[in-house]
Amino acid sequence: MDSVFGRASEHLVRAGMVQTVWSRLGKLQSAEKETCRSRNIRCNDPVVA
Repeated sequence: MDSVFGRASEHLVRAGMVQTVWSRLGKLQSAEKETCRSRNIRCNDPVVA
């Protein structure tokens, strides 16, 4: 039972780390889009155009 719980907790921790990394990447991308909009610069992102 201990090994099963240990594996489950490891998976949960890894999933949490992945989520935090993805959230940080999303925040960075949104920040870049905001700076492009404020400076009226055409971004590489077609959505911002």
